[in-house]
Amino acid sequence: MKKLLLFVMVVVPLCADEQMKISGKLKVYNIGTYKQSGSVNTLDSNALAIGGQLGVTTKRVSGLFAHVNFMTTNGLFVDSDPSRVDGSILAKDIKAVSGIASDVGKSITLIGEAYTGYENESFMLKVGRQKYDSPLAAQKEVRMLPSTFSGSAMEFKMSGHRFGIAYFDKFKQRTSDRFYNILEHALGSNTQAYTGKDKGALLIASVDVNEKFRLYNYRMEAFFNALYVDYKGAFSGWEWAVQGIYQESIGYFDTAMKNGVTLFGTKRQGMKVTSAGLKLSKRLDRDKYTFAVTHTADHADAYSDIIAPFDGTPLFTDTITGNNLFKSLYGGALDADSGYKAGTLGLKIAYDHQASQKMKMTVAAARFDRGLDAAQTDINGVISYKLSGWDLAVKAIFVFDNAQVAGDKLQQYRLIGSYKF
Repeated sequence: MKKLLLFVMVVVPLCADEQMKISGKLKVYNIGTYKQSGSVNTLDSNALAIGGQLGVTTKRVSGLFAHVNFMTTNGLFVDSDPSRVDGSILAKDIKAVSGIASDVGKSITLIGEAYTGYENESFMLKVGRQKYDSPLAAQKEVRMLPSTFSGSAMEFKMSGHRFGIAYFDKFKQRTSDRFYNILEHALGSNTQAYTGKDKGALLIASVDVNEKFRLYNYRMEAFFNALYVDYKGAFSGWEWAVQGIYQESIGYFDTAMKNGVTLFGTKRQGMKVTSAGLKLSKRLDRDKYTFAVTHTADHADAYSDIIAPFDGTPLFTDTITGNNLFKSLYGGALDADSGYKAGTLGLKIAYDHQASQKMKMTVAAARFDRGLDAAQTDINGVISYKLSGWDLAVKAIFVFDNAQVAGDKLQQYRLIGSYKF
């Protein structure tokens, strides 16, 4: 089946009916990750995968259309030792659910998107499996496959403004082959204990004013309510932006916490998360310089880590290759990493250089400091090049005091080739 799908991804675009729109991406991805604890090498892992996406969209008839997107990632020369397999381009989430070590190296093939839609100049509606992008819930297509949601999303457009409403009841993480109930994916085996129910849904309401001001509200009944806002402007050649995040526990989860739920060894009296950020950037010919700072407050006795269980990376200080790599894993909603932890001050500097129309380079450094804890430092670099329709990229990430643990280090290297059609 997987070989047949790869064959179809190559051949179908050559034979497409003009009434149908065929699009897709072929991708080859190699990744190596090396971890150290002090002077001890604790884990080396790697993976090589080939796959991509094949999308078919029907011709619009009175604004109505349908879309199907096949997705696949297939491991090549997968190591027989599961501990040496980097599942971030294969099946890391499958392993997180099953607990079977060897599942990390599985290949994945599925229909990642399948929706019907309607669109005109001022309105869009999609119903079914689909990609979605927002600060706290997103497709995060930075590895082999994107994350996708199941439900419905609509958007109204008027005079440069956008108003959106989305209702999602299922979520597929990018290293999973299954759509799980979206509440279950967030809390896993703790779903019933924390929320009093086994299933739930995510409701998102959004406003975008002239692409300058954005406001998102995320609500999961009996779990949490979250508000995200940002605003951007410009002065004297500088671009600037500010952001804010507020999250709180609601309903059953809020009551349960106030009645004595213990998270990570500490009794919590509800959940309260507040975070703010500032970003400045300036472009000079082919160069762009970016400076960002974020701070997440630590509220006494409350759970105050940012929760982003649906592949959102909202902070201005998120690094280009991601210091919060997999906190969206099944059941991992409350297990925050680095810059998302309460009390963390994040600082980031980035430099982008457009060497030519075909080649560009980005280097970024970020630091996440919680005062008494070790400060994590990230250094990221990307060089990309366009060649005969292919996008080729070399990426590297170096992390010191990984997860804010003194002496722990991480190195990661990625070679990526992708061809869009």
